[in-house]
Amino acid sequence: MDEKNLRAQARAAKTTDERLLELIAIDPSLSKIIACRPLLSDGVYGHLLQLNLIPTLRLMATHGNTPAHVMRQLAQHGNLNVVKALAANPNLSTDALQYLSGHKKPTVREVLATRKDLPPRVRAALLADKAASVRTAMIANPDIREAELDALLDDPSPDVRARLACLRTPKRYAGQLLEDDHPVVLANAIRYANNEDVNPHFARFMKNTDERVRLACITRMDDPELLDTAARNETNVAMLRWIARNPFTPESALKLFAQSDDQHVQEALAGNPFASSATLHALAQRIRISHDHQKVADALIKNMATAPETLMLIVERGYTIYNESNAWGSTPNWPAEFVVMLALRYYRYRGADEPREVLADQLHFDSIATTQPAVDVLRFMATSHLHYHTDAAVGNRNTPSEAIAEFYAKCDTEQHCYTLEDMARNPATPIAILRELIPTHDRYLLNNPFLPDSILDEIAGDSRSAGYLSAEILRRVRKSRGISVDDLGSVSMLR
Repeated sequence: MDEKNLRAQARAAKTTDERLLELIAIDPSLSKIIACRPLLSDGVYGHLLQLNLIPTLRLMATHGNTPAHVMRQLAQHGNLNVVKALAANPNLSTDALQYLSGHKKPTVREVLATRKDLPPRVRAALLADKAASVRTAMIANPDIREAELDALLDDPSPDVRARLACLRTPKRYAGQLLEDDHPVVLANAIRYANNEDVNPHFARFMKNTDERVRLACITRMDDPELLDTAARNETNVAMLRWIARNPFTPESALKLFAQSDDQHVQEALAGNPFASSATLHALAQRIRISHDHQKVADALIKNMATAPETLMLIVERGYTIYNESNAWGSTPNWPAEFVVMLALRYYRYRGADEPREVLADQLHFDSIATTQPAVDVLRFMATSHLHYHTDAAVGNRNTPSEAIAEFYAKCDTEQHCYTLEDMARNPATPIAILRELIPTHDRYLLNNPFLPDSILDEIAGDSRSAGYLSAEILRRVRKSRGISVDDLGSVSMLR
């Protein structure tokens, strides 16, 4: 009998218990299907428990059809994964919950502590559990009561108090937690307390000998004077990095970081949008544009506060594209010369095999300067074998006409159909090519604002005789060019 038929029998409601036992003997994997059946007899459940197949028992422990007395037996099973699966079952009986609350393994009691349906006796047992991890799990219980949280404020375990400090606790908790002697509890209280509760104590906390406490202060401090003092006195790199990226750090402190030799501090400063252009320029003068400082340069060119002359300094000193994490995207502060120089450097180092589409898009806009380097890049892109390269360059009015002609001579009209549409709209496209595009791209030619009268006449003649253009399209073109007459007459009027 094939496997499909056996599975169908294991699911069928009319299959007898004797046949179910036979199916398990034929293929033990069918026990997982059988264990999910409703109204299964005690004899079959007993056989499944006796087989002791862990995947099947875990499925029984989580399934809603499993009766209470079978769950009670699973609660006593020796496999921890089976018991943990049972502890998470929303249909677990009160008797099984009571039993599991006293299970010898804390990990089982931790799973139980996350349930919302705990009876009062079970809740009380878990809140007073000898394992700190269980009491900590109770804090995350969605049904925890304020009175129960109040009781945990004086818990002897710092792990419990530290987890309690991570909650957005009421004001009455903050006072006690911000006076805690344990550094982890105090650090968490500083991070998560309300501003009005923690701000008055920053000066005192910054004198704490534990770095974790001081770091927690720095990550949320908004006092420029304290930040300036910390910038001059701290030696821990992690704290200096947070000070360098803090929006409230004064310029006097940021100038010190511009002279730092630590790459992490440099990177934090380079990405701070509140740093002055002068400070960022001083940082750019210090770094070496290499793989070691690539992230610092990336952060600088992404930073909107970076001045155009700083961007130019970076690319002049050798910045190029090394990896996919570089700073491409929305960069309205990039001057055209920067984009062009970056493009030239990119092509010099990487060739045409690994281009960046965003770079092609940058060069597509007419805001790019019409300098000779820009023209050289556009010429290179127009003759590239990559579609998004040629689309961007062939549609750019600054691309040399000879480059467009070179591309057209070797292009595949079907493969480059979208590129030819851009070419038809481009004023830089040679007239000879525009004429060849009339039979196939006349609609796009009419969107060319500098289309010669002779080409317009040919389009009209072609469209009337061969039906390439509809009268509706011609009326739309006539309207866009301000001609109100009904009869087109000579299409030269469209010019």
